[in-house]
This record gives sequence, structure tokens and C-alpha cells, in this order.
Amino acid sequence: MIRRPPRSTLSSSSAASDVYKRQVLGAAQELQVTMTFEPTVSGQLSSLLMCVVEGMDAPLGLAIDTHVATLNIEYSLDQAPDDNDKHQDNLKISFGDKVPIFSAPTRTLIVTNKSAIPATFTLSVGKFMSVGSPDKQDPVSTPAPCTLLPKTTVSLGDAFAAALGSPTGTQRACLTDRSGASGKSMASSSCGQGIPESGRSHETLRFRSEHGRSLVAARIRHAQEQSALSKDQGIALSLSCATGVVRAWESVRIVLTCYSNMPGHYTDVVQCQVADLPPARFPVSVTVCGSPMQFDPTSVGLRLPPDTPWGNFRFEPNLINGPPVTRKLSLLNSGPIDVEATMRIFSEPRHFQSADVNITYREDGKGCVDVIPHVMHESEIPIKISPAVLLIPAKSKADFEISLNVGDVATKVEQCLIVDPIAKGGHPHAVLEQSMFPAAYLNLEALILQPEVTTKPKARLAFHCLSSDTTEHSSRIRTVQLTNQTCSIFSFSLATSGPFKIDQVEHDIIKNQSFDDPGAHTLKPGRSKFHSLKPLESVQVSVQFVQDPEEMGPKQSDISSYHGELLINYENGTVQPYELVADITYPAAVLSETEIKFGIVRVGSHATSSVTITACTPSCSQWMMTNIGNCSTSPPRRGSITIARRNSLTGTVPVEGLTAAQQANATNKSPFSFQVKSGFFSVIVELRVIRQAGEIVSRRQRVDVGGW
Repeated sequence: MIRRPPRSTLSSSSAASDVYKRQVLGAAQELQVTMTFEPTVSGQLSSLLMCVVEGMDAPLGLAIDTHVATLNIEYSLDQAPDDNDKHQDNLKISFGDKVPIFSAPTRTLIVTNKSAIPATFTLSVGKFMSVGSPDKQDPVSTPAPCTLLPKTTVSLGDAFAAALGSPTGTQRACLTDRSGASGKSMASSSCGQGIPESGRSHETLRFRSEHGRSLVAARIRHAQEQSALSKDQGIALSLSCATGVVRAWESVRIVLTCYSNMPGHYTDVVQCQVADLPPARFPVSVTVCGSPMQFDPTSVGLRLPPDTPWGNFRFEPNLINGPPVTRKLSLLNSGPIDVEATMRIFSEPRHFQSADVNITYREDGKGCVDVIPHVMHESEIPIKISPAVLLIPAKSKADFEISLNVGDVATKVEQCLIVDPIAKGGHPHAVLEQSMFPAAYLNLEALILQPEVTTKPKARLAFHCLSSDTTEHSSRIRTVQLTNQTCSIFSFSLATSGPFKIDQVEHDIIKNQSFDDPGAHTLKPGRSKFHSLKPLESVQVSVQFVQDPEEMGPKQSDISSYHGELLINYENGTVQPYELVADITYPAAVLSETEIKFGIVRVGSHATSSVTITACTPSCSQWMMTNIGNCSTSPPRRGSITIARRNSLTGTVPVEGLTAAQQANATNKSPFSFQVKSGFFSVIVELRVIRQAGEIVSRRQRVDVGGW
């Protein structure tokens, strides 16, 4: 029989059994006895067991000596802001005093097992525990358990950053495999929460641009934040792992991520329970700064650069004297409290000038520098906001209108919209201060243009016509090209002044890609009153000169000039004139001789002389020479001898005294003849130069003849 000595002889810390073990030991028999030791406290332990054998005077003794070890867990922070926070006795988890809103700072808690006993651990957050999925908003939900590998850390933010950081998408592909195997493996190993199903992407192709990559990353972050902040507490603390096993002599790293959508000062407690040890409690503090209000980035004309704290809104280019332009913008409130926004417009864009420097020079040549604080002035001209005060409900949005009053002066407008947010009421989980709500800035730009087309030919469109040509001649029609060189589309109508008319308007098919209908390229007058031109588009305008030649040409010159304008009437009421000039060249001719002297010619005889007629202008005409006293004779309109452009014709001037047959023959060869009287005789020969449609001009020359 084996029994323990009386209780008084044993240490109170012993856990040996008090139950007597009685066994029968037969002849030549060996009996193996198993004893179980279950320590309840740590430290050195000594004890004595005795074995009483029937028939023996003294019992057999068995001494027990052991050292009972227990768990030794140590806590620390990786990259703590303050070195004092790393010490286990004064461990505080601080995310910072000026944490930007919507950011996700992280802190890493290291749990080290400095013993040979593996132990399970459980972490919990007091108030601001994040919700794992927006579809399961359980108020008491806890993160899923996990088994951590030593020296292993996987966080939500790191997982998404790794997935989106590779330009080739290879890292993202391992997290978002089409079969789902890789994603499940990542979600189940090394991290309890893993990547939420709502944050996974089914796309495994490469991003076509960095803008697309950033847009997808922003959407993933937004979905992740909305999931974590669904309790509307202002912040949410997410744990990369809530439960696990810390093996002997190993460490685990738990990443705490702080999500926020409301400014304020927050405090909480993170508790870590390892096996049956007393729980360790670590205070958590964070001060979030920034406004939960922001401009809706999907608004047309709005640009929010990531590298500047202000945005830019640009109106499309407008023409002077146009109607007011109104655009709608939205303010988003991502926080759990209502925000009141006060909006003001100032006369200069941000970045604001801090001071004005004035330099003046005295008579002695020395300069004087005056530095004056810069003063900004509110101005709602030409841009106006409505309404000036706007209430944005929690987790909602509100619209406001911004109007541009287009004036009559071409200019570039640059102003700034300042939005001051104010929290309406408080929040039970945060300490709010007005200084935590910074103003939002939006630079406003508008370009007001003078509508103008460039013309080719640039200065004027000139017509050079001949009186001998008809009004349908090709010289009567010319084309001017009108091109929109501005950055705005506009419409206009066309008109003419003076003896001109518009024949047709034809769009430039090569440059104007917006015209798909072949029938729309050529527009006859009256079919369309207005013509629209996009930037860099052109139209070909054919103009016809419709002035008929005068019946009698000008007396001072051989050319008649005419003036007019092509009037481009824009839709905003402005008019751009384009000069049109034309001239008509009339026929003219000269004689080579100013007088013809036949000398003394006997009666009955004849004398002959020659004269040359030369055309002085390129206009064609008909001519004949008659006696000035013969008023009934007029130049023939058809079939007469025509002088070509700047050509000469020599005619023979006979004197009558021939036979009838000779006179008839001479008359057929020469277009003019004279009757010689007795004595000397002076006549004035009139040369009438005409065009095909009628008489235009005449030239007179003196001719002396004589006889006896």
C-alpha cells in the first residue's frame, strides 16, 4: 500500500492525491504504479511518499522534488510614438493627436510568450469595435478566431495595398483568383478577419491607367470604412486577429487599425486575455481632425487633386452677352452627425496671398518697403452661390447651385468658394471642438469669350470682274473659309450688305468629324438660319457678286469699284463684319494717230491712210468708226469686228472718188469711209467701243481731209 504522509507534513501547495492505493503483490510479481502531478501554483515543490508493505517493520520512502513553471507573457508596441509607451507597465496605444479624418493609421501590438507553455489568447475592444461586414451589423459581434503564425502580421489595409500596389496585377491576382482558392487561403490563414467578401474584386486583368487603379482603391477603402463604421460611433478599431494561439517562446503581432468619419477626441480600452492569466488592459486614445464634409467628386467640372487641400471647379467657356449659367454641386456628409455649412465667395483664388509688399523710393534714392497684411474681399460678381447656408444631414448629401453671370466683356474669372462647417449638436462618444472642423476650399474658374472666327483670306474677299463677262461667270463667285479657333462651340447666321449674296455654305468634311450625314455638308441659303461650329471646325462660304455692268462706263477711269460686308451674326447678338470688295473693268481703246492728213487730193481721185486701234483693258468689246455728222449710224450689236484683249487692228481709211464697184468693195473691207468734198474739210471721227449687250463708251479723234 502506498500512501502519502499525514497532511501536516506536506506543503499546502502540493496537489498529490490523498487517496490510498491498495494493491496485492503476488509472489515474484512486479507491479508498476503511475502517479499524476497537477500543479496549481508556480514555484519550488518538495514532498515525500511512503509505501507500506505488510510484514515489513518500516515503510518504503519515495521523495518528490520539482519546480512548477507557469506562463510568462510580455506585451509591447511596435514603433510606438513614445518610447515610454513600449514598457509593459505603462503600455498605451495612441494613434496620435492630429489624425486626419478618413485615414486609417495602424498600431501593432506584440504578444510574446516567454515560457514553454503554449497558450490561447483573446483580444477585445471596449466601445469602438468595428463591424466585420455591413450585411451583419450585430452589436455584439466579435471577430472570427484565427491561428497566428509566429512573427506574422496581415492587416486589412496591407492586404488591399498589396493587391493594388503591383502595376502588373500579379499580387492582386493571388488574392482575387477566379477560382477563389487563393482568396480563401488568404482569408483563413494568418488573419482571422482576412479580407471581407465585399472588398474582393473579381477582376484579375491589369488596370489600363493609374487613374483607374486609384479609383478602384478608393472605392475599396470607402466600402471597407463604411463596413467598419456602420455603428455610427465616429471611429472604429479593427483587429487583424481576435483569437489565436501563442506558441512556446514565440510572438504574435496583432495590427489595430483606426477608421474614422467624425472628428473628436476618443478613448477606449483594448483587453487581452491569455489562458487563465489575469486580463491585460491597454488604454487607447486618438484625436481625429478634419471635416466629414466634402464635395461630391462625381460633379461635372469638379476636380479634386490629391496633392492639394483645395479643389477646382471650372465652368465651360461662355460667350459674352450670354444668359446666366447655373450648375449644381453637392456636399457629402460621411459623418454620423448633422453639419451646417456656411458658404462665401472671395475675389481671388487660393493659394491666398499672405501680405502685400509696397516699395517706394525717396528723393535720396533709398527705398522704403511696406509690408501690409493682405485683405480678401467677399464678392458675388460674377459668380453667385445659392443658398448661402446649407444643412447636410448625417450620412447624406445636400445640393446647392452656383451661377455665373455672363457679362459683355471677354475676361477670365478666378474666385474662391470657402465652406465653413459647423457641427449641429454633439455626439455621445466623442469630445467635439470647432477647431477640429477645417474649412473646405474650392477655386472657381470661368472663361468668357468674344465669339470670333478666323477668315481665309484674312483681310478681305476681292472680286475682279470684266464687263464683257456675264453675272454667272466664275469670277463672280469666291469662297471664304470661316474657322472656330476658340475653345467654345457657338452658332451664327450669315448675311451680306452691298451688291453681294451668299451662294452656299459648305462644312469642311475633313476637319469636321461631327457631321456624319453627307447631305448636311452643303447648306443652301434659307435651309438653315444658324450654323454651329465646334472648336477647330470650319465652313466654306461661297459669296456671289451680283452687280450688273453699267450701260455707260465711268468717265474718269475704266474701272468701277464696289464695297460690301459679310456679316457674321452670333447668337449672343454680336456681329463680326468681313470686308467684301469688287471691281468691274470696262473696255477701252486708243488710236495710234490723233489725225489723218491726206494732203491735196484731186477731185475724182482717192488717197489712202492707215490707223491702229489698240485695246487698253482686258475687257472685250465691239467697235466701228463713223462720221460724227451721221447720227443715224450706230455700232452694230452683233457681227461687228471685235478687238481681243490688248490687241491692235489696223484699218484703211479710203476717200471716195472711186467707182461704185470699187466703193462697194472698199466698204466691205473697211468699216468706215468718208465722202470728200471740194476744198479742205475737217471731220471728227468717233470710235464707239461697245460690249455685246450694248454701247459702253466712245472715243473721238479729229481727221482732216481736203480736195478740189
